[in-house]
Amino acid sequence: MDSSVDLPKNNYKKSIKSGVVWNTFMVLINQGSGILVKLILARMLVPEYFGLVGMAVVFTGLFKVINESGMKSALIQRKELDLKPIHFDSVFWFSIVFSSFLFLLVITILAPFTAWFYEEPFLYILTICLSISLLINPLNLIHRVKLSRDLNFKKIAVITTTATVIVSSSSIILAFLGAGIWSIVFQSIGIPLLTVPLMWRATKWRPRLKFSWIALSSIFSFSIYTMGTSIVNFLRNNLDYLLIGKMLSAYFVGLYAIVFMVTETTRTKVYSIINQAMFPIYSRMQDDLNSLKYFYLLTMKYNALITFPFFMVLAFFSEHLLFYFLGAEWVEASFALTILALASIVFGFASTPGEILKAIGKPKVSFKVMLYNTLFIALPLLYIGIKYFGINGAAIATLIHFAISRLIFQMYMYKYINVSIVDVIRSLNIPLLGSLLSVGVIYLFIVYVSVPMNFVFLLIYILLAMLLYVLIIYIAMKDELVKLIKSFKK
Repeated sequence: MDSSVDLPKNNYKKSIKSGVVWNTFMVLINQGSGILVKLILARMLVPEYFGLVGMAVVFTGLFKVINESGMKSALIQRKELDLKPIHFDSVFWFSIVFSSFLFLLVITILAPFTAWFYEEPFLYILTICLSISLLINPLNLIHRVKLSRDLNFKKIAVITTTATVIVSSSSIILAFLGAGIWSIVFQSIGIPLLTVPLMWRATKWRPRLKFSWIALSSIFSFSIYTMGTSIVNFLRNNLDYLLIGKMLSAYFVGLYAIVFMVTETTRTKVYSIINQAMFPIYSRMQDDLNSLKYFYLLTMKYNALITFPFFMVLAFFSEHLLFYFLGAEWVEASFALTILALASIVFGFASTPGEILKAIGKPKVSFKVMLYNTLFIALPLLYIGIKYFGINGAAIATLIHFAISRLIFQMYMYKYINVSIVDVIRSLNIPLLGSLLSVGVIYLFIVYVSVPMNFVFLLIYILLAMLLYVLIIYIAMKDELVKLIKSFKK
C-alpha cells in the first residue's frame, strides 16, 4: 500500500493534525528539555550517580508500570457507548488504594531487596524516594484519560511542558549547589508532583464517592493484557540495567544509562509525538482495517523521517559526541552508543504494532510476543553479552533481540491489517537511504580528508549532514511534502 499523504477525507484529519502539532510541541519542549537536563547533569556529575539511580529504577519503574495497571489505555480504547461515569470513579479509587498498597510494599520489601540484591545500602533510601511518584500519579490518571479521549492534546502539552521546564531548571540549580544524586531524584518526582494540580485545574472532572466492582472488572479484563505487555516491555528495556548492575558495577550502569537515554529513550519520546495522537484515532477506526493500514504505514514513515538521521549521526560520530559533549570519562561507552543507535533504527521497521493491536482489541497478542521475546531471546542474549563483553555485549544483544521482535510483530501486522514486508520497505526506503547517504558522505569526508576536529567543527559537520539530508528528502518527496503541508493548512 502506498503511504502517500493524501489523507482520507474523514473526521480523523483534524484530530490527527491537532494531536501531531501539540504532541510535537510537548515532546520538543517537555521530553527534549528532560533529556537535555540529564545530559547537563551528566556533564556535572559522575557516572556512578546515574548508575545508582538506574539500578533503583529497575525495580521502582516496574512498580510504576504495575500501578498504572493498563487502566489508562483501557479507558481510552473503550467505545463511548460502553463507558459510564462509574467506570472513571471506580478506576480512580482503585488506583488510589492500589498505589498506597504498592508504596507500602516498597518500604517493607522492595527497598530492602534492592539494597541486598546490588549489595549497596544507599539504595534502600534511594528506592523509597524514587517511589514517591507511586502515590502521585493516580491523582491525575482520569484527568489524562479525559483529555486524551477528547483529543485535547493542547492542554496535555501545556501542562506537562510547564511542569517539566520548572522542575528541570530547579534540578540544574540543585546540582550547581552540590545536591549531587538528589538533583536527579528531584527531577523524577518533582514533575508528576507539579503536574497534578495543573491537571485538576484544566479539567472539570472530579471523583465521586462511588465504586463498582462490576465496572472495574469490565475495564480490568482489557487492561490485564495491556498491563502485562507494559510489564514485559519494561523488563525488556531494563534487563540490561539489572544485569549490568549485578554483574559489573554502578559505574558501568551509569555509562550505559546515558547512551541508552540518547538512543532508546529519545526514540520512545519522539515516537510519542505521533503515537499518543494516533492511539485514540486507531481506537476509533478499529473496524476500518484499510484506514488502520494506511495510517500505520504513514506513522512508521514519518517516525523514520524524524529519527533515522539522528541515529545515523549517533552511530557515525559516537566517540566525538561523547568526548566533546560529556567529557573523556564517557568515551568508553562509544561503541555501545553506536550499536544502540543502530538498534533504534532497526526498531523503526515495525515502530507501532503494539498501538494497533491494542486498538483492535488484541492486547493479548502483543503481550505474548513481548513475553516470549523477553524470556527466551533478550534475557539469554543479554546475560551472555554482558558476561563476556560488558556494556558492549549488552548493546549487541539489544540490537539482535530488537531485530527478532520486529520480524515477529511484522507477521502479526500482515495477519491483522495486511501490511506486507514490501509495504514496509516502500515506507522506509527514503528515510533509511537518505540518512545513510547524507551522514555517511560527511563522515567519509572527515576520515579521508585532513580536516580539523573540535567541538565547533563537530557541530558544523553534523549541520552539513542534516542540510544534505533535508535536500535529499526534499528532492525525493517534494510532491508528497507539498500535499502534506496543504492538507494541514486546510
